[in-house]
Amino acid sequence: MSRLLTLGAGGGDAAGGIKTSLISFWELEEASGTRTDSHGANNLTDNNTVTQAVGKVGNAAQFTAANSEWLDRANEAGLQPGVDFTFTFWLYLDSIIASHSIINKDANAAGNRQFALLTLPDSLNFFVFDSSTGNVSVASAAVSTATWYFFVCWFDNSDKKAYLSRDDETPRVSGGVLTNGVNTTGTVALEFGRRSFDGLHHDGRIDQVGYWSRLLTATERTFLYNSGNGRAYSEL
Repeated sequence: MSRLLTLGAGGGDAAGGIKTSLISFWELEEASGTRTDSHGANNLTDNNTVTQAVGKVGNAAQFTAANSEWLDRANEAGLQPGVDFTFTFWLYLDSIIASHSIINKDANAAGNRQFALLTLPDSLNFFVFDSSTGNVSVASAAVSTATWYFFVCWFDNSDKKAYLSRDDETPRVSGGVLTNGVNTTGTVALEFGRRSFDGLHHDGRIDQVGYWSRLLTATERTFLYNSGNGRAYSEL
């Protein structure tokens, strides 16, 4: 695997801490409207009035599939995944439907697909796409409604595989490899709670989303899980 940063005292590491190569961190505390990026400048636009519910840390964004609610951010250079990248987030399902779209940059067109996080229907599936038609995926164990889960999903360019860890468990790994690596130049928007081309919407909550252009260490993943309590941005 690629060289990983070493976590030190206070959540930091010798190269600058867990915030090293952090692109954005969305705490999703707002009751409605724009959701602020606590780390960068990638605030999310509210579509069809995403609401608020009790989160894992403070409040969370509450998505209602029947109302076709989602959050998004138009594509820009700063949102592109690195050759290695990681997403971390807390997920809560209100229902098990055919599929929930959790987070994605995916326009279902060769050259404009990058990654997608979906429930299909009762496990989280992490897809990573190259700039042509290739992809790899990895799935979690089954998930249930009315339960918070912490997911860490990453793509390791050194072995061209996708990884997924739930609640700080041993990571699962994709069976295949993405020989050409992840597509780093797609122009599709970043979406939370919807995938635009097929109308898949999330029915439940998302909280404390982090997006890094690197891999996290096992120690960093454990730090963020925090024995099931999660971490606020101020604790990073």
